[in-house]
Amino acid sequence: MILTILTICCSELADWVACNIATNSSPGKSCGVLVLGYPSYSDGTASPVQQMRVATGVQAFRNSKCDRIVFSGAAVENQIVEAQTMAQIARGLGVSPDVIVLETHAQNTWENIKFSIPSFEKYSRILIASDSLHAQRGRRYLCKQRPHLCERTFVVGSYRPFERWWWKIASGCHELFAWGRDLILFP
Repeated sequence: MILTILTICCSELADWVACNIATNSSPGKSCGVLVLGYPSYSDGTASPVQQMRVATGVQAFRNSKCDRIVFSGAAVENQIVEAQTMAQIARGLGVSPDVIVLETHAQNTWENIKFSIPSFEKYSRILIASDSLHAQRGRRYLCKQRPHLCERTFVVGSYRPFERWWWKIASGCHELFAWGRDLILFP
C-alpha cells in the first residue's frame, strides 16, 4: 500500500514539475503551437489522449493568441492519420481551418519535431502541447535538433492533481525509459 501511494505521489510530482518548467503563457509575441501526435482508434475515432492533447493545444493557442497550430503525426498504429484526426477535433472546438497546418509524415516524437520545425522558424515563441512529460521530451528533442530555437520553445501541459493518476504512472515510466534510451541514441 505504501509503495502504491509513493508511486502515485512521485508520478504526480513529476507531472507537476514537467508542467511548470519551461512554460511561458505571456501573450504578445508571435507564436505557434505544435500538438504532438498520438494514434486514433482503428475505426477513425479520436482517442482520449488525442482529445486531451488537442484541448491543451487549442487552449494554449487561444490564451497566447498564436497565429498557427500544427498537428503532427502519420498513420502509425493503423491506417488513420493522427494529424487529421486531431485537426478535426480542433475544428470542432472552433479553430479556423486557416490557422491549422497538418504534418502527416512523423512516425514518432523525434520526427514530430523534425518535420514540424520549418513551420515555426519565424515565430518568437514555439509552444509544444501534449501531456506534460511528453511535451518536455518534445522540447528536449527540439533543443537537440535546433539549439538556436531552444530558448524560445516552451511546453504546454495540463496538470490537474490526481486526475488520470494511472496514466501519469504509465507516462512517467515511459518517459523514464525514453530519457535513458535518448542518452544512448541522441548523446
